[in-house]
Amino acid sequence: MQPQILKRQLNNWMIAAAGSVALLTLTTAHANQPERRAEITFAALGGIQDWQSDGDKGMFVQGLNNKWFYATFFGPCPELRFAERIGFVTEPGGALDRFSSVLVNGDQCSFRSFAPSAAPPRARAAAASKER
Repeated sequence: MQPQILKRQLNNWMIAAAGSVALLTLTTAHANQPERRAEITFAALGGIQDWQSDGDKGMFVQGLNNKWFYATFFGPCPELRFAERIGFVTEPGGALDRFSSVLVNGDQCSFRSFAPSAAPPRARAAAASKER
């Protein structure tokens, strides 16, 4: 083989190896980052500003920082659709998260998931009318 061809092949192998090492480093760094869980801190101490039912399958909850979250339930929560008052059952630290639940007319509906969300349609419509 000619020295130039051999040198070019060696350079290609070195570039490929360096790219693989860089990709592996980025993947490992991302995997070691702890997953940030969605929560409303101090929910038990008045940290919830608003909530809206999404029928019996879930609900929107707004924290005092104006951020909205959407919670789904393990099963239907039929009383939520018509409830005027509810109670939130939080973890011992007082945060509302995916391990929390809601009390509606004596029935406890446990969250299946709790994630950041856009504002519910009714809240978006109200905000849009205020901007006009």
